[in-house]
Amino acid sequence: MEIILLNEIENFGQVGSKVKVTRGFARNFLLPKRQAVLATKKNMAYFDERRSELESKAAKAIEEAQARARAINELASLTIASKAGSEGRLFGSIGTRDIAKSLSDAGIPVMKNEVRLLNGFLRTLGEHEVHFKIYNGVFAQLKVIIISED
Repeated sequence: MEIILLNEIENFGQVGSKVKVTRGFARNFLLPKRQAVLATKKNMAYFDERRSELESKAAKAIEEAQARARAINELASLTIASKAGSEGRLFGSIGTRDIAKSLSDAGIPVMKNEVRLLNGFLRTLGEHEVHFKIYNGVFAQLKVIIISED
């Protein structure tokens, strides 16, 4: 099935690319989320008219993502307090939701699906490196310091 991408999709193409995908991927994911439209003659003509508008929208999204990534990188570290035992193990864990909420409280809006915990949930006190995928090709990293809550 041939479609026209309305947004940049990783491993498929840029805005305006005409790509061939499986019917299920198009029908169940791309079309309902308005990430693409069918590549009909009518849609091709309509897209050609709106190409500059969609490309400027995509460029603006990339700029915003880069600004958020710079803000995360400039922050350098984030401290989170949690209850812990005497050996330094947490009662529970710190996950993507907790990190996203702490960063949002610090003034940098981050969604939990942008947080990448390479080794799973954080379960010990100390410093942990956390990576973020803000947008396709826009990454950031942050040092999360977990301290004992007394």
